[in-house]
Amino acid sequence: MKTNLSRKILVVCPSVPKPDCNSGDRRFFAILQLLVKHYSVNLWVPSGLLTDPESLLYIKQVSELQVNVLDEISCINKVLAQDYYDAIFFEFYAMAELFIDICRIYQPYARLVIDSVDVSFARELIASELGLIKKEQAQQT
Repeated sequence: MKTNLSRKILVVCPSVPKPDCNSGDRRFFAILQLLVKHYSVNLWVPSGLLTDPESLLYIKQVSELQVNVLDEISCINKVLAQDYYDAIFFEFYAMAELFIDICRIYQPYARLVIDSVDVSFARELIASELGLIKKEQAQQT
């Protein structure tokens, strides 16, 4: 049951999740399932028009969750200008790094959420402790 459809979330991710391909996409698909129970969710991917058969299959799966896939808009400026968002959810830090400044300009009151499940600094710290990489490299991250 959706409890607050008046609240909108924009999800920015590098590709449409493919839950049958890898555990990261299964996890992200589950996050979308949770979000749509409480919010109106738009999903945008930087690649714009997704018309290949594989993308269309996954767009259909995500759309069936009641996620609005903005697959016809290639420019994030248009996405941000056409609607008000209460929150912007970035899948991965790299997505936030690319788009956070423009999101802040167009949506200054939106809360920004970064899904940083892949925290590379922790992985590099462990690698340096195991002698796999130099300690300085881990410290720079």
